[in-house]
Amino acid sequence: MSHPPPQPRWKPLPLTTCTGCERKYPDGRKKCPYCGVASASQVRPKGMFGKGLGVSGGWQGKAMFVLVVLVVFNLWRGATTEDGPDPEALHSEEEAVRVCRDAVQSRFAAQDPSIVPPEQPEYLQGGEYEVRLVVELDDDGFRTGEVVLCQVQFTAETGWIVEDVSLGPN
Repeated sequence: MSHPPPQPRWKPLPLTTCTGCERKYPDGRKKCPYCGVASASQVRPKGMFGKGLGVSGGWQGKAMFVLVVLVVFNLWRGATTEDGPDPEALHSEEEAVRVCRDAVQSRFAAQDPSIVPPEQPEYLQGGEYEVRLVVELDDDGFRTGEVVLCQVQFTAETGWIVEDVSLGPN
């Protein structure tokens, strides 16, 4: 009477073939122990936004792409009119402050102006801003702090125009 062969107490590990050096190594490793190439089980195809396929892949990734394209198109379309770019979209509070700072530096150049960071500019209408700046001026060897009001306007035809730079109430 013959006995069946004894069963091994361990199971052989499945093997993976390296895509870099084509040598076999036990499955489950993150990279090949011989050449260091990432295991095929660790490399996932890239989705549209650089992540592995999953939430951003498939129809969700495509839907996100379409949404981004629509938003960008609507922003572009909203910033233009039939006559070209919308003048309101071409100016900003930061630009108004920059133009006013340059105008104050020029107007009070003889008094060595030092400008304190401005308050929030006030948007009046039609591209017109009023900017209130605190400026330290040299007055016969003494530094005095003065409030300077600056009004600027932006038009698509002429760009920025300084309408007024004057000392304001303290």
